Amino acid sequence: MFVKEINKMIPENMKPLSASKVTQWLVSVGYLEEKERGDGHKYKAPTELGISIGITSVWKEGTQGQYLAVAYDANAQLFLLENLFK
Repeated sequence: MFVKEINKMIPENMKPLSASKVTQWLVSVGYLEEKERGDGHKYKAPTELGISIGITSVWKEGTQGQYLAVAYDANAQLFLLENLFK
């Protein structure tokens, strides 16, 4: 949802931002990490650094089983806005 809101504000000549690119960037700078469940399924989870800026997660049940939902509070969203395009 956050990325969709950002994309509403970017110029038409600019390529839209994707949630996967934001996730990749957060992994590369140490705010998220990739983990693996016992069944081999990989997922992203906040690191201590990520938690310190307001990234949280909770396990949820979906149609295809359990998944980790990652959420970004107002502080984490501000961090993204201030740093994503540097």
